Parts: sequence; structure tokens; C-alpha cells
Amino acid sequence: MRASLFIDYQNMYRSARDAFGWKSAPPHFGNFRPDALAAHLSSRNHTLDIDRIRVYTGIHTPQRNPAQNTNMNRRLAAWIASAPDRVEVFPRPLAYRGDRVQEKGVDVELAIDVVALALDDAYDALILASADTDLVPALDLVATRFPEKRIITLGFRPEPGFENNPPAPIDLSGGGAQRRLIPKNDFDLMVDKRNFHEPQNDQTSASEIGRAS
Repeated sequence: MRASLFIDYQNMYRSARDAFGWKSAPPHFGNFRPDALAAHLSSRNHTLDIDRIRVYTGIHTPQRNPAQNTNMNRRLAAWIASAPDRVEVFPRPLAYRGDRVQEKGVDVELAIDVVALALDDAYDALILASADTDLVPALDLVATRFPEKRIITLGFRPEPGFENNPPAPIDLSGGGAQRRLIPKNDFDLMVDKRNFHEPQNDQTSASEIGRAS
């Protein structure tokens, strides 16, 4: 089955920190490689041919936080370089509200692409790595219009003592999505330990990344 993997990166990053007890850990705990997540899924289900890995994330603007902007652009470039024929990234500028920083429009862009690619018959199976329930209407539309398409949603299996922390994989309004939990021992195989504060990790120019950086 032709499968497209849609990753809400910051949502999954936060879910990993919640599930594995890393809320007070240094910020690099929870980072993972999108290509390694796809490899894990393919190894668990040989009927899935993941030919698209689409990653959606917020990014600091160079005007407000140039260091973090550079750091994240290096990370995004490395993701693309890991599998340039399959990985696409779609960064959106973060919104600043006083001392608060938050993603803006990431879930909307992801939802539009989930539906648009279904309309284009670009996939047989939709794999969604996100616990954002705002995406349920998009999944419902795909399930209603294209009942033959398989819908799989992902989350992390919490470590003992943290069962109430992470959100569960999302489901369709009436149920029916195939929900999968990734345990920590599998997450450990996809951890991204690279230091993108250092320029030697540059893989490509920031101008080549995504639809809107």
C-alpha cells in the first residue's frame, strides 16, 4: 500500500517528553528523526510502502530568535538530506504573544494536505503522527469520501508512572482509525542526538526548505 506519513513534529516531540518522563529533562530529549520513524513503521508492517514523509513544524523567525532559527533550519535540512526523495518539510513562523511563543497554522496546513492528497489519490494509507484533535475533521472527511483508504494514527506508550501524561493517538469521530502506540525502546532507535548548533551539520541551504520558511 502506498502510504504517506504526516508528522506534526512539535506535537510528537511534546508527547514523547510527556510519555517518557522527560518534562524536566534538557530540551533535546524528545527529538527524533522522521526517516527513522518511517523505517520503524515499515519494519512493523511490511504491507506499507511509505513513499512520502511530510513534516510540519513551527520555526522561530530570524528577526526574533536568529540562533534558534539557524539551529532549526539545520535540523530541517538534515531531515531532507536523510531521504531527499521522500522527506518534505513545511515550517511555519512561530507567533509571538508577549513572552509566549506558539505555533500558528501548522495544524491547518497539515489538515489541508491530508485532504488534498486524498483527493489526488496520492496515498492508499494515511499515517498521522499527532495527538491534535483539531485534525479529526480532516480524518473524518477522508474516511467518509474514501472508505477504502486506511487511516493509522500514532502516539507513544507511556512509561510506568506517566500513564496520565501523554494524549492518546487520535481517532475518527465514530471510531475506526487504527491507533498505534510506540514504546520507549522503539523510540530509542529513532532518537536524534545530533548537535545542530554546530555548522558542520549543514546539509543544504535554508532556502531549499519547505513551502514557507
